[in-house]
Amino acid sequence: MEDVYLDEHSTIADLERHLCWMLWYTTEDQKMLPLETYAMAILECLYTQQGAAALSDIYLYVEGRLGEMMLTGDRNRLPAERGPRWKNRVRQCKRLMIEKGYLKPSRVQGTWEMAALGYLALTDVLINIRAGCDDCHLNFGGIDLRSKSNGH
Repeated sequence: MEDVYLDEHSTIADLERHLCWMLWYTTEDQKMLPLETYAMAILECLYTQQGAAALSDIYLYVEGRLGEMMLTGDRNRLPAERGPRWKNRVRQCKRLMIEKGYLKPSRVQGTWEMAALGYLALTDVLINIRAGCDDCHLNFGGIDLRSKSNGH
């Protein structure tokens, strides 16, 4: 099965191929939610907290929002970690979201703050939902956390 990468021109069929590819090449204990899923939950949390929140508040929100959706790999622990892998994925997501401009670099240690692009991404999802977009929950507001250096 060939690797499939998604972008703004992707179709539902592309998404299905991508998901099949992900499931084909991962074992059950490695399967995790995409980082974009975490990104949307983080943006939702920050929005409900007037644009800024402490990491502990983000953890609580993400666990409540995504808890039932989390896969085995999200809940597993890596040997060197003190908590479940999903918490590491939240922190990894922060770094990528800052690089992509969705979050502002921290001015106060432990506080995460949404940038203008984060508000735009969240607004895009809400507009699509109100317009009756059937797959708007799949495009994550156009959030793309892939590295530009990987050539895709």
